[in-house]
Amino acid sequence: MASGAGGSGSGGFIVGISNPVGVGSGINYIGDFAYAYSGLKTFTGSGELLSFDTGTHLIDAIIKFESAASVQTGIDYDFIVEINGETVSKEYLSLPYAGRQPSDTVNLYLLLPPFSSIKMLANASSGAHSYTVTLRGRIH
Repeated sequence: MASGAGGSGSGGFIVGISNPVGVGSGINYIGDFAYAYSGLKTFTGSGELLSFDTGTHLIDAIIKFESAASVQTGIDYDFIVEINGETVSKEYLSLPYAGRQPSDTVNLYLLLPPFSSIKMLANASSGAHSYTVTLRGRIH
């Protein structure tokens, strides 16, 4: 890798870095890659999993939402991605009846534009639930 900020082929400095490395609500950059881990978050109703600004680069992102809830009857989940306050993705999961575990993971493939505010949210129809979200992608 060439020396200097931004890594090989990135075209210069990256701005808008929330965390240089680690877990938290921000995004991290290493060379030409971006990643974010929410860690396990628990809340009742709606809550924010990740929130960050993209800086000067486009991010070709793979986003993985996961529910860490136990199997219960009639629980519905929404996983939401907002760009600059607009909902660009809202994925819905349902637990129709006890004893059956549906796919509790949602994978999204999104282009996150430069100079944008990104939020990733989760919502459950009832009770307190735990979630995680991970993002990984190439920056351009």
